[in-house]
Amino acid sequence: MKILINFSLFDGKMPTLKERLQLAKKYHFDAIECFPNEIIDYGIQNTLDAISETGITIASCMIPFQPTEISEEVFHEEMSKFAMMAIAMEKIGVIFCSSFIRSSNDQYKYEEYFDLNVKRWGAVASLLKKHGMKLSLEFLGPKTSQMKKKYPFVRTAEELLPLCKAIGDNVGITFDFWHWYSGSNNKEVFKHIEGVKNIYCVHLNDACVGDVDTLPDKPRKLVRTSGVIDAEFLIQKLKEYNYDGYFLSESFDECLKGLPLEEKLKKIKETIDAALK
Repeated sequence: MKILINFSLFDGKMPTLKERLQLAKKYHFDAIECFPNEIIDYGIQNTLDAISETGITIASCMIPFQPTEISEEVFHEEMSKFAMMAIAMEKIGVIFCSSFIRSSNDQYKYEEYFDLNVKRWGAVASLLKKHGMKLSLEFLGPKTSQMKKKYPFVRTAEELLPLCKAIGDNVGITFDFWHWYSGSNNKEVFKHIEGVKNIYCVHLNDACVGDVDTLPDKPRKLVRTSGVIDAEFLIQKLKEYNYDGYFLSESFDECLKGLPLEEKLKKIKETIDAALK
């Protein structure tokens, strides 16, 4: 199983791309996730050299803007910048880009927001497809998040899949354990989303103890540490369906705060290994 690490989830000074690749190698991760502008800032050749030296890839990049939350003019400006980033990402072998879909908004009813997401994310997906990349979108499950805005939108994998299909044939789901638990906790989910062929990335975490309808989005726990989420069931199902994509720890666990970076990496990798064995 391939393990991805995102250093921007941690507090403290951000190491350079080369340092992150070196740390990923030291703690036996398979790839890192970063923002595409970091590749341009560090330099394409420098990045390629660091990848070659470490044997660690940059498998995923995060979309640096939210297409549905900006004006049409700003969207076109951001897309122009992103087109240059896509060239850089292709050169260093990025497989997919990731972002999320808001579970509510204050401006658009469901159908209108669906259409806006298809239009804006469709342009992003089309650009990525030209450069051989996929788009992985995450649903946001917590009821507390959805209730912050006037009009509700998708908050489960089952609701997100039709949107992904409408956006483009290179668009899939980021399946986050916490968002699955807080959005539906539906153990038939993999049947509803056609197994794992539409899952491009899996986020590993656990939930804090409490009423799921009142829990905030953060903090979260490291996978299989609180026992609130049935992670064993999810992992077993992913194996049964032969999931071969990346796993990423997205815990926002209070136990990691204040720890030196390398101790965080060690703890995260040990927790992932124990969960996936």
